Amino acid sequence: MNYKFLIIFSFGLIFIAFCNLAGQDITPPERPFITYVTIDTLTGYTHIYWTESSSSDVKWYYLYYEVSTPSGSEGVKLDSLPPGNSSYIHQIYSGSKPLIYTISAIDSTGNESLRTPGFHQTIYLSLEYDSCRNAMNLSWNPYLGWEEDLSGYRIYSGITGAGQSQATGVEKNIHTFRFENIHPNLYYHFFIEAVKNDTLVSCSNIASKYTHMPGPPDNLNLLSVTVLTENTAEIRFEYTDTSGLNDFRLLRSINKNSDFISVASSFNLPEGENVFVDSIVTGVDRYYYKIGAVNTCNKIVSTSNLGTNILLKGQNQENVNILTWNFYEEWATGVEEYRIINLNDPENPLLITTNIPTENSFSHDLLEFFGSGYSGNIIYQVAAKQRDTETFSYSNKIVLDAPTFLSVPNAFTPNLDGKNDTFRPLFTLLPEKFLMVIYDRSGIIVFMTENPEDGWDGRVNGGEMATEG
Repeated sequence: MNYKFLIIFSFGLIFIAFCNLAGQDITPPERPFITYVTIDTLTGYTHIYWTESSSSDVKWYYLYYEVSTPSGSEGVKLDSLPPGNSSYIHQIYSGSKPLIYTISAIDSTGNESLRTPGFHQTIYLSLEYDSCRNAMNLSWNPYLGWEEDLSGYRIYSGITGAGQSQATGVEKNIHTFRFENIHPNLYYHFFIEAVKNDTLVSCSNIASKYTHMPGPPDNLNLLSVTVLTENTAEIRFEYTDTSGLNDFRLLRSINKNSDFISVASSFNLPEGENVFVDSIVTGVDRYYYKIGAVNTCNKIVSTSNLGTNILLKGQNQENVNILTWNFYEEWATGVEEYRIINLNDPENPLLITTNIPTENSFSHDLLEFFGSGYSGNIIYQVAAKQRDTETFSYSNKIVLDAPTFLSVPNAFTPNLDGKNDTFRPLFTLLPEKFLMVIYDRSGIIVFMTENPEDGWDGRVNGGEMATEG
């Protein structure tokens, strides 16, 4: 303040008078008051409203927004407006944090009114999408400025293209809310309204969230179920990576109409063909399989076609081995044929016959294989072939006895004429064990062999021809 001091001497007394320089006014004007601040949901700008000062000598209104400093809140001048103005649009994006505003009045001599207390703070709404529970979590800061006059909050929600509507209301001390049953892969929009007792409202920013959830992969296809050993089955499948979802589960059930359980999982599998291996008793168990695509929430979002292991069974009835098996399911193009295979020589499998896709049994007449070289038993396997492809599903292997029936000639003519020159029994199938011994009339051995395919050519121990009789 500028003062001048006037010293007066009178009758030996000193008088000191204090006078205001030029009669300057040092009284600040009456303060204005912010009534509310709100965010325009169309533009995202903050609108500030206030009641003007009751003082007649107001030159300007100063608007401030508050920033936090180590020493507390500090006002940063936003703008100045002449009297007659009672609102202002702060053209700043409001969707990143709440903003606090204050206002003061300035008179013609530069005196500034108080601006605090009187904070008004916008509402900042944030969203968190819980994709695994199909929920949206909302949180917002309380509106500052109305204190006890705050009635509560309204929550508005909407989806792009469908507008927004009031969803619910909450009490003034609640600043979070959870929306359930949120759908994936949509744009959701929310905003909050603070409601004053006199019906004034303050809007928050519009918070938007796209509920991204990777979709299922394309072309998820179970290719085949094949028995590898007595205790393992191989399940082959393929997929096209179109969504970045590349985690899978092997699902199994004893009945295709029953619940499937997860028996194996694989993660980050490459696009194309992949394999699961399941431990089962392949000669006893028959299962249905599916491949499940798993999303980031560990939920199965799609499944493949079915596949099933072929369980081959059989029994011997004298000269016939009867084979039965279940039909393979379910190739898109169906089964072209069933191949019945002999595996006595694993390096050179022998195709016995083929069945049409509607027949799942076969009677193997062993007499048709007279002298074919089989010995003791036959190892069988069935292979289903997918129509129009080279994809196969192989069954378990079974071993069935091959009973040996033989006939013995009662004479032979070892005269080297190419007819009946060798004496040996004839078998339907070769026996596993064999011994043939030929004696002369005096009981002396003239020929002996353990090979059922060897015969006696009439010579005595490989030397001279035996005499007739």
